[in-house]
Amino acid sequence: MGYLPPTTIAETLRRIQKGDLILPAIQRGYVWRPGQVIGLLDSMMRGYPIGGFLSWKVEPETVKKFRFYGFLREYNEFSNRHNPTLDIAPGQSVTAILDGQQRLTGLLKV
Repeated sequence: MGYLPPTTIAETLRRIQKGDLILPAIQRGYVWRPGQVIGLLDSMMRGYPIGGFLSWKVEPETVKKFRFYGFLREYNEFSNRHNPTLDIAPGQSVTAILDGQQRLTGLLKV
């Protein structure tokens, strides 16, 4: 089993913006309310742990068996609630977030 070394939130958010971290189709949509994002930011400012993130390194031969989505960058409860579908190039490996989507999407909105 692989293990990624600790990284900063800023670097993780940069990887999401570049499309290096994506979501598998098994993930539910973004459901956090503003108060939950505020609570996350409050915990971070106080130095409280915010939990780890679980990722899945998907090899090229496995990528074609699944559907993947990008992170929501501009969430709107009325007009933009769904993650965009991604077309992964043949032969490309990806890193999918299995746990942490709500927290990471909440931080993208800030």
